[in-house]
Amino acid sequence: MRSHTSYTRLALATTLATYALIAIGALVRAAGAGLGCPDWPKCFGRWVPPTAADQLPAGWDRALFNPTHTWLEYGNRLVGVLIGFLILGTLVSAVRRHRRDPAVLWPSVAAFLLVGFQGWLGGQVVAQKLDSQTLSLHLLLALIIVGLLQFAYLSARSLGAARPAPAQRAIGHLGIGVSLLMLAQIGLGTVVRGALQALEKAQPTLARSEWLPLGWWPDLAHRQFAVLVFAAAALLWLAARRRTPRHRALRRWSLVVFALMAVQIAAGLGLAYLAVPPLLQIVHLSLATLAFGALSVVVFVAYREPAPA
Repeated sequence: MRSHTSYTRLALATTLATYALIAIGALVRAAGAGLGCPDWPKCFGRWVPPTAADQLPAGWDRALFNPTHTWLEYGNRLVGVLIGFLILGTLVSAVRRHRRDPAVLWPSVAAFLLVGFQGWLGGQVVAQKLDSQTLSLHLLLALIIVGLLQFAYLSARSLGAARPAPAQRAIGHLGIGVSLLMLAQIGLGTVVRGALQALEKAQPTLARSEWLPLGWWPDLAHRQFAVLVFAAAALLWLAARRRTPRHRALRRWSLVVFALMAVQIAAGLGLAYLAVPPLLQIVHLSLATLAFGALSVVVFVAYREPAPA
């Protein structure tokens, strides 16, 4: 694997910053600050939001204003703008240094195009008052973008690598299958969160301990699918150990996936039995995102990094 270049350093920083942005988004959702700025791209009709209700422009309902929610959501938007510039810089660097390396150039191009669409979609999330389907698409698109950035970074670090053996590529096929299952599971999770948000809005005095009634189908489906994803992650780890025993990186990253999934399920159980604490909501989504990222590494290594001789 090559040493770091100016492109790989920038691509790595952009990838890590995008993971951080997803975690910040989870914080915004858990805090109930998704509509802290009820318009887009401005916030209460201003480019810099107010700090007190008496600073609201004419025509805005003061009851909508919560300074903590407003500035939390506004900070989320500012970080999103920063990520956009980082992805632009990554693309420029890819064009300058890797224009003949399609595995580096085209993921960088795709990430840049998608981040523009992601910005527009963020506006739709606000316009549609946190519609659960739009929120699901917003999160899944963020995962696709971070996956593209990660792929471009790893490709730049692995240019010229030989073709792996068939047994190793089979691990990559399995990793893709687990990734698809995990995306579906994350999508189910956003459906559950959207339904809970609607419930919270309709019944603001309802105790959090009453948010997940026994047998409620979205929550039940999410829990059952979690068992399937966890079993698939365990199968991936065991397959990597048995079929590629000499490939330390593949075995290590498949174990990371399994471990993250185990902790993520524990966090999900905590949400169910500890009255949906906001902190665990952030941890739950962040762990799912990191597990997806680790899966992306497993797939890449399986297809592009042969075991050492």
